[in-house]
Amino acid sequence: MSLKGRASGGGALTSTCNAVGEIFKIAAIMNALTLVGVAVGFVLLRIEASVEEAE
Repeated sequence: MSLKGRASGGGALTSTCNAVGEIFKIAAIMNALTLVGVAVGFVLLRIEASVEEAE
């Protein structure tokens, strides 16, 4: 009987931990996408500057 109580409590705790893990995974992906976007923006700025300088 106590095992059933533990299983249901563990299930709720496990689902909460899974949600927290998913949130942190998504946050890490969003940070990576932001950094990649900033890097691409700087590369485009450098390309634009070199094209303007060549003209």
